[in-house]
Parts: sequence; structure tokens; C-alpha cells
Amino acid sequence: MLKKNENLYVVGTAITDFYGKESLSKLCFMAKGPDNSYIKLYDVRDVSFDFILKECQKDHRNDEKLIRKINFVQCMFGKWISAKILIDDLGFIVLPYHSLRVCSSKRSNIVLIPKEGYTLSEAYKKIENFRLYAPECYAKILNQKKLILEYGLRSIFLTEEPLSSGPLRRSYSGLKKWGRRLTHLDGLHRLLALMSMEKKPEYVECYVAVTKIS
Repeated sequence: MLKKNENLYVVGTAITDFYGKESLSKLCFMAKGPDNSYIKLYDVRDVSFDFILKECQKDHRNDEKLIRKINFVQCMFGKWISAKILIDDLGFIVLPYHSLRVCSSKRSNIVLIPKEGYTLSEAYKKIENFRLYAPECYAKILNQKKLILEYGLRSIFLTEEPLSSGPLRRSYSGLKKWGRRLTHLDGLHRLLALMSMEKKPEYVECYVAVTKIS
């Protein structure tokens, strides 16, 4: 059973507004969620950038594109935390633009997640589109579901708000309406696979890039 901290801190509109006031291990942060509510982050702790790179290598060996993405995010935000998110809150995470071209060798403009973005729950409601129009992408979701059942869920990477600049801005440029909301960085097929499981875990552990307070 996940321990729920009795002293929950509402942290303005972002995780990092409360940095430096107490030990991270004692806090339960709240990140911005839907309709100005909050997504609770439990068991928050600092993790080093070297640790994040090692976790990336576990899931994506020799994936230079992902490593460049993680390095850019490190430059933009400057800090990483590990946190647990209750499964009921996971569906509020924002997903950026995603087309079939991203996960297929075919040159296709089939859009699975529009430029304005979806929440994870919204994307899952349209998972039939993945099956009908993006079989390669859907196959990845099924494979991730099998891996989760056999080995457990692997790393999920998020940012405390949508990326606003740099080489990834095309995928994230349409997310302005979401403001400062927890946003997906890597692990889309794993998240959709998790949403499709009949028996889900109580919580998911994620790594979140957050703004470093000097």
C-alpha cells in the first residue's frame, strides 16, 4: 500500500514552486491537473542526471535520438525527480503530437494525437484508431502489455510542463492551452498498454524533469 503523506503541500501551479523549503523525501508534491485541480506526487526524491541516462539505456540501448532528447531536457529544466503517481491520476498526463510516421517506417500523415494534444485518458479512448489505422504502432502497445505482464512496468519519463523550445518544439508547440501540466516525454506505448490492462498497479513510478531553483 502506498503511504500517503498527511501533510500535503499545494505547490502553486508547478512542482518546483516549493523547492528548498524542506527535504524532498518528506514532501508530497502536487502538480497541476485538469480544471485547476492537482495531480499528487508521492515519495518524491532527487535523482541524478547520470541515473536518468542509465535508466534510458536500460530501455533504449544505443538510441541516440532519445539520448539527445534527454540531454536537451536536462539543459532546459536542470533537475530530475523520481515520484509515484496514483493510477487514477495517470490519465491526466498530457501527451504531445504523435503521428504514424513517428513509430513506423511508412511515410504516413495519419495523426494519432493532434497537435493540440490529448490527455492519456483521451488517447486511450481512441485506441481503436491505433488498431485500425496504425497497426505497427498498435503492435508496439500489445508488445509492451506483454512485457509489463512478464517483467513489470519500465521507466516513464515526464516533464513538469510542455517543452517550449529546442529540437522537440514541433511536437509540443500546440500544447500551450495546457499551461504548466505534467507532460509525457518518453514511454507512450507503455502508458497506453498500462491503461488497457484489466488489473492495474496502485501507482506508477515516473521520472520528472523539473526546473532547478538556484
